[in-house]
Amino acid sequence: MSMNPPLLAAGDWVSIEGYPERTEPIRAQLAARDDSHFLVLCDPAQLGERPVSGCEVRLRADNQQGHWISVDVVHSSADPVGLLLLTGDLLSENGFDERRDNRLHRIIPARVVPDDDGPAVDATVIDLSVGGARLRLRSLPTSLGCTIEVACSEPLLRIAATVLDISPSGIGGRQYEVRLAFADGSPAAAEQLRAAVEGGIGDLLRDLGLPAVTS
Repeated sequence: MSMNPPLLAAGDWVSIEGYPERTEPIRAQLAARDDSHFLVLCDPAQLGERPVSGCEVRLRADNQQGHWISVDVVHSSADPVGLLLLTGDLLSENGFDERRDNRLHRIIPARVVPDDDGPAVDATVIDLSVGGARLRLRSLPTSLGCTIEVACSEPLLRIAATVLDISPSGIGGRQYEVRLAFADGSPAAAEQLRAAVEGGIGDLLRDLGLPAVTS
């Protein structure tokens, strides 16, 4: 028995099969996802002229054959961008390897400020949860202890963190992926993180000038 493919991440290309009045799959890019929703962007011409909601489609990674999940279309829009908001049970026999955690996958600008007064490092959040985050960056911080600044809320999310592991990323290992655990266990920090994770897709919809449809 083959293992399920890795979970889908922000920026991955996906195929959507069974969309009404289409015989060919829709090729789209995953803009964001949480524990129950996928927000994908595509060519508006692929969506037809009328909005679609309430129908079931199949979603799979663009580079995977045979691994798919059934999801429902919650919202579709072709103006100003081609957009589909999908929801469904992310655990299925033929589905992706998912972790049951309150987790947001969205590309968000960030900065890592080392505790040893070394230079701050620009980064990109690709995975955010209440307990930690996964970041992509071009250079490494000079200390395992640091403060993460994430542009996903008002006021700016600033939280102490500890680097857990580092792995090369990108072509030729020119980037790094860093996994961090948050060290600030205060109720205020937890509440700000929870709001950022749970509201991430709605925030992105508003950034795109669209209604914050999340259910």
